[in-house]
Amino acid sequence: MLDWKVLASAFIAMIIVTIIMLEGFGASSFLSGGMSFISEWFGSSPFGGLVSGGSDGKQVTVTLYQPNLTLRPQEEVEIETVTVNISGFVGDIHADFDSKILVLYESGSDLKVAFPLKNIRISGFKINKLQLENSNFMIEPNITTDNGTIEMKDFFGTVTTKTNGLEFQGNVSELSAKIGDLSWELS
Repeated sequence: MLDWKVLASAFIAMIIVTIIMLEGFGASSFLSGGMSFISEWFGSSPFGGLVSGGSDGKQVTVTLYQPNLTLRPQEEVEIETVTVNISGFVGDIHADFDSKILVLYESGSDLKVAFPLKNIRISGFKINKLQLENSNFMIEPNITTDNGTIEMKDFFGTVTTKTNGLEFQGNVSELSAKIGDLSWELS
């Protein structure tokens, strides 16, 4: 009869080999959530060190207070308002806080859709790099400025409209800010 530790080790090895093979076929983004689940499940077991979930991104909440800001997510996003739900959107997203509208410009077409700029949530938002100079922003819990430089790298998460800004909540590989002569970096 097999010992439960041998059986569990064989199971974990099979999962790891399957994931490595599927990553070669471009399925790594599909499997990252599964790896997180497996990592949490095995975290308290003797096998917790064998499986690690996803990247070593850092969780952040950043609000950008720009009068106008255009963003282009790297992948498809889902956009939800009180009355509309758009899945698989690819293109530019322009937030105009002066006119209080959000405008979607679909890639590869002339389609342009405008919404009132309130109660909008953009899920699955991924951007490689966002850098703003002379900007008004807040990095929770306690960094705020009305004239600084902010740089985010490899952000993935949710963007939500606030009264006068866009709130980014998710993970980044790097986040830095410069306010006058002071510099700050998420470590």
